[in-house]
Amino acid sequence: MSNPITIATTSLAALFPHLAPEYHPTNALPPNQVHPTCDDLAWWACANEACGHEWLATPLSRCGSTACPRCGSPHWPATITVLACG
Repeated sequence: MSNPITIATTSLAALFPHLAPEYHPTNALPPNQVHPTCDDLAWWACANEACGHEWLATPLSRCGSTACPRCGSPHWPATITVLACG
C-alpha cells in the first residue's frame, strides 16, 4: 500500500472521508495511512449492509467512482465537496 509516512491531512481518510468507512479493515494499512492516489489494490466493503459486497479496487479508482459495483448504490454525502485525485 502507500507509504506509512502519509500525513493525516493528505490521506484517503482526510481527503475522502466518505470512502474511509468502505475501506476494508483487513487491508495492511488503515485509511489514514493511505494516499488517495495510491494505485495498489485494496479491499472495499459496500456501505449498504443489505448488499454486503466486497471488492478489490485501488484508492485512486475509488476517488472517481463511489458506487458499489454490485448494487450501484452511490455513497456521496449530500454535503461533500468533490476533490480531484492526484
